[in-house]
Amino acid sequence: EMITVLAFYVFSRHEIDVAIVEVGLGGRLDATNVISPLVSVITSVGLDHQQYLGSTLADIAREKGGIIKRGVPVVVGQMDTESSKVIEDIASRQNCRTVSHGIAFHSRGDVGSDFSYVGTEMCYDRLRLGLKGRFQIRNASVAIAALECIKGRFPVPPSAIRGGLKSVSYPGRFECVSSEPLVILDGAHNIQALRTLIEEVQLCYHDKRFCFLFGVMQDKTWGPMLSAIEKVAHRVVFTAVNQPRAENPGRLQAAFSRGVSSEVHYGAVSACKQMLTTVNSADVLVVCGSLFLVGEVLPLFQGTYQKLLDCCETSQTEQGN
Repeated sequence: EMITVLAFYVFSRHEIDVAIVEVGLGGRLDATNVISPLVSVITSVGLDHQQYLGSTLADIAREKGGIIKRGVPVVVGQMDTESSKVIEDIASRQNCRTVSHGIAFHSRGDVGSDFSYVGTEMCYDRLRLGLKGRFQIRNASVAIAALECIKGRFPVPPSAIRGGLKSVSYPGRFECVSSEPLVILDGAHNIQALRTLIEEVQLCYHDKRFCFLFGVMQDKTWGPMLSAIEKVAHRVVFTAVNQPRAENPGRLQAAFSRGVSSEVHYGAVSACKQMLTTVNSADVLVVCGSLFLVGEVLPLFQGTYQKLLDCCETSQTEQGN
């Protein structure tokens, strides 16, 4: 709540033209929900934070739908029928126009190619997206649909839309951080996100073996995640980040299939470094299960890890002197 207040204060001080405000958790009871938006956006609904949001997709959709305000249009991404129905009912009661993927707007494209967008008024072809994955094309189309809804208040020229899509980056989301060896980082921390990741990896790298570095938080429903990995993995290393919520990797391995090679390595950074020395050109290393995990290993691929170590060593030397 305090961070949200500080963010709104900064926005006010800088007199920004527009703010894109993402909820922290759920929506209905989230601190960000005090605002009156120009448009509400719900990209997807998945089973996550169930101890707070509810045990079913319908329950979670109801919490996410809490951001819908009376008379404010709501853009809805691709989602299951049950969740979509809940959100449409909320929007109807709030007298809101619902702009849904596959009905009011459409996107078409494939991995590694341009994509097209057809909306209620805007149409674009040969759009180039700076992010990998078919799901990112769907997300990009949701963003364009939101711009359509507010073009009277915040007009964005086609050149800016094209340029923004082409230049966008999203660290830790199906991010290829190394080509030799091939390494993909993705913060997929629930079963829906993990299934999407696996589908995209199989599509893009169907000729590779999949080696996973996996770490997850204790409060996640990680059993189905292990089952999804078991079906495609050549090898799995379970690890834990330096975070109190981190699940014990020994528990993960104990629940894992005996038919897939697996091991436990408690330090996330050292586990990743060890795996980098053992994977080869036939493999793709997929680091996933938690944004905390991605955050810990990302410096290995940014040229900053050694600088951090050098700074630590220098600091320790100065303290010793």
